[in-house]
Formats: sequence, structure tokens, C-alpha cells
Amino acid sequence: MKKVRGFSLLCAGGLLFCAAFLGCAKKSATVALSQMPKAAFREMAVADEAEVADFSNAESGGVLPERERKLIKNGYVSIEVESLRVARETAENWVKAFGGFIKDSDEYASHLSITARIPAARFDEAMKATGDFGKTLSRNISTNDVTEQFYDLESRLAAKEIMVDRLNSYLSSAKDIKDMIEIETKLNEVTSDLDSMRSRMKRLSGDIDFSTISISAALPVNRTEDGFTLPDAKTKMREFTRNVLEFFVSLAFFVLYAVVFGIPIILIIALAFWLLFGKIGIIRRLYAKLKN
Repeated sequence: MKKVRGFSLLCAGGLLFCAAFLGCAKKSATVALSQMPKAAFREMAVADEAEVADFSNAESGGVLPERERKLIKNGYVSIEVESLRVARETAENWVKAFGGFIKDSDEYASHLSITARIPAARFDEAMKATGDFGKTLSRNISTNDVTEQFYDLESRLAAKEIMVDRLNSYLSSAKDIKDMIEIETKLNEVTSDLDSMRSRMKRLSGDIDFSTISISAALPVNRTEDGFTLPDAKTKMREFTRNVLEFFVSLAFFVLYAVVFGIPIILIIALAFWLLFGKIGIIRRLYAKLKN
């Protein structure tokens, strides 16, 4: 009986010891978990930021020739038309035919300006079709290669998205108020950068996918939409001034010719008169001898 009682006491003591040990271990683990963000979150955030930066650099350092080139194309056409109304209707049908849209449009008494966005795949075809509007006065095409800029922004955008996901994960695991504030501050900063990058990517992608074609249509000089030809006072004044200048130039050349050729002729005539009828008077003397 004593042996059984001793054995029971021994077992009870062992159970109490195990319970006490497990309680202490649980308490230590809880304390360690609650203290972990203070030392670890900053290091983990720095390490993740470095890792994300390495990812971005690795992406942007890729071989560009293996990727699709990203080009922004812009065109400008200056056209002389007989009617602005017809030109506007032609432009609207032209935009619809190529799957684009009119971004801006301004119309004046004798001038029409249209800025259209046309799918990049049909840019060359659309530029060629502008010749149907009227008489082409000038044409210009410019191309901007943004391949490196596009893929660099794309990789940095992906890196920021990874960082946002990880910061959200850290925030959900944080226990300390100070760490929560620090993580939220960093998360807000990264989220702001991410939104800005997304806006830039949206604009850049839009410029790549849709080319810009600007059309300037104008009526002939001094013509109105109704076909009336306005008197051109400026041209008339210019012609008058030119005629006056031509008159004085002609007069100056006349005087010059008179001086250059008239004076020698007058001198020759004066010399001949002096020899024949003057003091020498050859003809006068000959006539006197014949008379005697």
C-alpha cells in the first residue's frame, strides 16, 4: 500500500512539473513573438526592399532586342481645302474608318484644326489617306523609341507591387503599435509611388497604342466658306509699292544712260559745229571761196 501511494505521489509530481514547464515555455514563446517585430520587421523590410530593387534591376537589365519595341508615332499634315464643312465631315469619317477618335478640334473663319488619335498599327495607312482631304501643303512624321523606358517602368511597377504585398503581410503580423505605425508609413509611401507609376504606365501605353495625327486645314487665301473672294488690300498695296520703286529705278537708269551716252554725243556735235561753222569754219571758208 505504501509503495502504491509513493508511486502515485511521484506521478503527480511529474505531471505538475511538466505542466509548469509547458506553461513557462508557452509564456516565453508568447513574449518572444510579441517582441519579434521590434527587431525583425525593420530588418525584414530593408531586406525585402533590397531584394525588390535587385529584381527591378535584373528586369530592366534584360536584353531589349528580344522584346517588342515600343514606339510613339506623331504626324502633322497641312492641307488647303475648298470647304471647311466638307473637310470636317471628311475628317470625322476618316477617324471612324481607322478606329480612332478626335481628341481636339478648333474651327475658325478660314481655318480648321483637328487632333486625332489613331491605332498605331494603322498610322501609316491613316497618314496616307489624309491626301484625300485636299491639296497637301506639308507633311511631317516623327517617331520616339520608348522601349527601354517602357520595360524599365514595367519592372519597377512589378517590384513595387511585390513590396506592397509584403508590407501588408508584415502589417497583419505586427503586434507592437510602433511597428504598425512604421509599417503603415512605409506602406503609404510605396502605395503612393505605385499609383504614380501606374498613371505613368497608363499614359505611356496610351501613347504607344494610339498615335497622334494633327491636321491643319485652311481655305485658299482671301476665300470664305461661301466661296466669296475678299479684296486683298495688302497685295494691292504691295503691287503699288513695287510699281513706284520700279518707276524710280527706271528713271535712275534713264539718267545714267543719258549721262553715259548723251554727254559724249553732245561733245562730238559741239566739236563738229566748231570745226565746220565756228572759228575754224571750214565750210564757211569753203563757201566764201566758191562765192568769190
